[in-house]
Amino acid sequence: MRLGRFVSFRTAMKLPRPHVGKIARLPAGIREETNRRLYDNQPYAKIIVWLHEQPEVLQILTEWFHGSPITLNNLSAWKRGIKGRRGGYQEWLDKKRFEEEELAKIHVLGSLIAGAVARVPRGQNR
Repeated sequence: MRLGRFVSFRTAMKLPRPHVGKIARLPAGIREETNRRLYDNQPYAKIIVWLHEQPEVLQILTEWFHGSPITLNNLSAWKRGIKGRRGGYQEWLDKKRFEEEELAKIHVLGSLIAGAVARVPRGQNR
């Protein structure tokens, strides 16, 4: 890094650029449902029909993409990524797996604590 050259925080921290495609611009709830449908292996065509039935989706497509509809390629790019970049679905899947692993750890820890508390003789837990 040369002195005097502007480097953004995102670049300095090596954070991925935010996604900016059609799926990425949708409200979080619709993206979440889209990811869940991809996770459930719902056919792309069925997901696209569902997306185009959502008023919020149509509004965003009009505002940001001149009304151009979501295509199979848009959904595929969201799921698999493009140009060496991971797709938003892959990032969602990583987060989902991480959360599931953390939840499993919490359950194990809770069981260990419950077992330890059960072994403390009554009247001596102060």
